[in-house]
Amino acid sequence: MVHHKFVVVDFNSDDPVAVTGSSNLAAGGEQANGDQLIMIYDRGIATAYGVEAVRLLDHYQFRAAMKKATKANPLNLTGAGEKALWWKGYWDKKDIKFGERQLFGKPKGK
Repeated sequence: MVHHKFVVVDFNSDDPVAVTGSSNLAAGGEQANGDQLIMIYDRGIATAYGVEAVRLLDHYQFRAAMKKATKANPLNLTGAGEKALWWKGYWDKKDIKFGERQLFGKPKGK
């Protein structure tokens, strides 16, 4: 479903790297198809790739939620009570959103 092929390394460091190209990051393509990879050592470009990674994750998470929705149990973008606290996961150490907050809220170089 995702055609993008890239890896972002050390997103919040002083030396982030974006790795991209035609490679599927598998031995077959590397050995038989002449796939290629390029490493980009540029903070702005690595940041753009990092933002794209988060956008893709959010997009496919939404699509998965839409597939589960039914007329009897529709997808609600906002809820009542606990569900209305959309930010709660960002403060729960057991939730992946907590890690997201830690990663993207980290000041440059720290």
